Amino acid sequence: MHETIAAERQALTSDVQQLSLKVVDHAIGQLARLLGAAMAAAIIAACLGVFLVRWVFFRRPLDIRRE
Repeated sequence: MHETIAAERQALTSDVQQLSLKVVDHAIGQLARLLGAAMAAAIIAACLGVFLVRWVFFRRPLDIRRE
């Protein structure tokens, strides 16, 4: 009976370790997706910021545009 209990305990420990590994893997995947989306948004915001600064501060006057 002692061997059966030891085997059950070992199986339960193994199952818990596999489950926690799956949970951690899922969390890391979600974090990677979130960071990727944040980086993409930051790059888009930076590009839009550069174009906005160019448009606001480096516009040519109207009389030069018509030539």
